Amino acid sequence: VAVGMATGRVQSFWFSEVQPDPATYHALATGFKYNRFAYELRFKRCRLSSAMEVIGEGLRGNRVIQSITLEQCSIVDDLLAAFVTCLRQCASLQKLSLEGNICRSQGTTELGLLLRETTVQSLSLHNQRIEEQEHLDVFPLADALRRDQSALRFLDLSRNCLGDDDIRLLVDALVEDNQKLETLHLDQNLVTDEGARIIADALPSLVALKTLALPENPFGERGATSILNAMPDNYTLETCIIPSGNNLIQRKIRWYGNLNKGGRRLFSTPRAAPLSVFPLALERVNNMPLSHDWNPEIAPSDVIYGLLRLGQLLFEDEEEEENGPLSSKNEFSV
Repeated sequence: VAVGMATGRVQSFWFSEVQPDPATYHALATGFKYNRFAYELRFKRCRLSSAMEVIGEGLRGNRVIQSITLEQCSIVDDLLAAFVTCLRQCASLQKLSLEGNICRSQGTTELGLLLRETTVQSLSLHNQRIEEQEHLDVFPLADALRRDQSALRFLDLSRNCLGDDDIRLLVDALVEDNQKLETLHLDQNLVTDEGARIIADALPSLVALKTLALPENPFGERGATSILNAMPDNYTLETCIIPSGNNLIQRKIRWYGNLNKGGRRLFSTPRAAPLSVFPLALERVNNMPLSHDWNPEIAPSDVIYGLLRLGQLLFEDEEEEENGPLSSKNEFSV
């Protein structure tokens, strides 16, 4: 492996359910130190606790590695923090996945610094095995998201017992002029109706977010309705998933997401968009990728119909100006 990293024979390394001995770890660290070609490193269900310092030092200053995954390796907080400290000198790192470990305050503090000092675009902290009376400190992460201090575009904080106060920290940070984060996973947490309302109040100001996942949270119809009521004032959110049991509300939220995918932002200002832009919007609709939960026959026509309704200023005339604009009543099928 070490020779492969130095010679370029292998560019991606995956280790699954292995327990290498110390000599192997040192060989890997040597390979990382002189690595000129390997861009991806992945460990899954490997016992790494005793090797984190060695591996981290091997990666320190690496300018080639782009993606690191340590999945379900049971790495405790202080060792994880020490490892992340080493990664702060990896200028090329873009994706870091730490799913299924034991990250706490030391780890999130170092991760906050990592996000500020590097160009990491994707971070996953799914399921950090939060137990009763424990807490995942999201403040350092939220603080790094303020005013675009990081390059982060994807953040997964699912299954970490996050409550409404944690949601407020994250949302307040995103509202403060974050122009980069596009995907936020908060599923399987403890978000109540109050947390959903906090998200809803911020939706009009979340100008970059395109995907928001909230399934398997304990909020009900009231929280789901507050998100739905905020969707008309958000022009960028394309996918918003709420807890099951709110199917009608989910369908209506999806409708607004479809409109946003089709370019509803074009008609978000009182000024009419140029006529030349409208065919481009229709072309975009025609080329839209269909996700698994779309009805292929309904979704594109919903988008086109919605654009026509929302883009009525394109076709306004003197009679319309006298009689007032067309009805703005929402339609959810065509």
